[in-house]
Amino acid sequence: AVQSVPDGLPRVGNVRTSPVDAEAAPKSAAGEAADTPRRGFTSADVLTRLERATARARCIVRYEIGGYHYDPYVRGAQGERGPAQLHPQGKLAAFFAAGYDEPEDPDQAITFLELALARGEASAWAPVVWGLC
Repeated sequence: AVQSVPDGLPRVGNVRTSPVDAEAAPKSAAGEAADTPRRGFTSADVLTRLERATARARCIVRYEIGGYHYDPYVRGAQGERGPAQLHPQGKLAAFFAAGYDEPEDPDQAITFLELALARGEASAWAPVVWGLC
């Protein structure tokens, strides 16, 4: 269900704070379980990367994690990860297959999002499906 958050943006899903099941988690390009972030990224990093993002990518990230103060470590109810909220049963595997290794990295996540949008894959993100972006 969509919930209202203080800045008026709908909240997509619920925050998931527990890690994704290690057996079901996608593997990184190196073949290791890719569930645990390795570096420290901040909301400021997300906002800085969004300054040079496309309008549609900015819109998607705003709806996906804007209600969580642009925290790159927010987990969706189904294990979605990072600023682009990449789903374990959806785009997360493609992210790793493309050679990226950390969905919480704003540069990697937003670059991947923009490339997916350019390939016509916008329907993988709920804000697009709902007509918000």
